[in-house]
Amino acid sequence: MNILLVLAITATCPFWRDLGVSALGSTIPMLLVAIWGYLQWYKPYHKFKKMGVVKIFKNQQDAESDIKKNIKSSRNIKVYALRGNTFSLKNNQDDIATTATAATNIKQQYLISDPDNAFIEIRANEITSANPTEPLRKQIENSIEHLEIAKRSNPRIDIRKHKEYVRHRLILLDNCLYLSNLEEGKSRGESPILKIKNNSSFYNAYMKEFNDLWKKYEN
Repeated sequence: MNILLVLAITATCPFWRDLGVSALGSTIPMLLVAIWGYLQWYKPYHKFKKMGVVKIFKNQQDAESDIKKNIKSSRNIKVYALRGNTFSLKNNQDDIATTATAATNIKQQYLISDPDNAFIEIRANEITSANPTEPLRKQIENSIEHLEIAKRSNPRIDIRKHKEYVRHRLILLDNCLYLSNLEEGKSRGESPILKIKNNSSFYNAYMKEFNDLWKKYEN
């Protein structure tokens, strides 16, 4: 049917005219609500993005492939953590630990909690999903032991132990930072991870924090 004929029928037929007006009347408010909602979301996100945040992963599993990809393109790894088992415990041949510790072309610095850190007991009481058969302190000792074993075959690995109250984990690479918080009631792997680009305000601040702590625990 010719489009002009359809428009003519719509204009002259009360039923079709009223239906068109009704549809248009309901669509416009929905469209306005959608636009308003987008603007409400975009404004704070845009400011967040200007600070360097380029992506938010819902948990570590969601971020794993991205972390491995950026490890392979990096020449430096700096990790500040409580346990550090993401980089020490190898679960398969293509996990983060294997990707990192086997790379002899990457300078690696791991700042892991000292087993005598007073914060360990506090954190252990916060984690509801902690392994009940292995205390958190023992998990940290195992993680350090595995990193020491990896260091024997990879001299570019360096390990230092801190006694800080850890409230976030840092994975600093050449191109980006992966930042996650240690939340009460959640294990580290359950928390969201922010991917932050290099040379941003967040990246530079956390890089300075890591370097200051690395120097602090030099001995």
